[in-house]
Amino acid sequence: MRTNGRISAAQAASVTAMPLYKPDPPRGLTVGQAEEWRAVVARMPHNWFGQETHAMLTQHCRQVERLRFIAGQLNRMQDNEETDEAAYHRLVNLELQATKVLALIDAKMRLCQQTSQDKKGHRPVEVAKPWE
Repeated sequence: MRTNGRISAAQAASVTAMPLYKPDPPRGLTVGQAEEWRAVVARMPHNWFGQETHAMLTQHCRQVERLRFIAGQLNRMQDNEETDEAAYHRLVNLELQATKVLALIDAKMRLCQQTSQDKKGHRPVEVAKPWE
């Protein structure tokens, strides 16, 4: 409950504890997708995935499984001497598209490493450490 005016020192010092939250995979995911969900959630801090992020995390898991499937198909085709070139190139293009989608999802959810450049493209300046 909010009150008007200043808050007391006791009110300012009090902290409301939030329960730690690591969501379970939603129903409707395959076994592989649910495993990816658990692996991603386990790597991130508690409360990283609020309810509003579950749809994007679901899509991340689906894209990972699709990429694994495409990679398996490409591996089989590479091992086969009688590979259909057109089918192979279609799969390579699908892999590229799925990778782009996954990279976009992961960047939006802050799951992947970003470059060490700022928004203007400048690299951070190396500053001498005072103890050196």
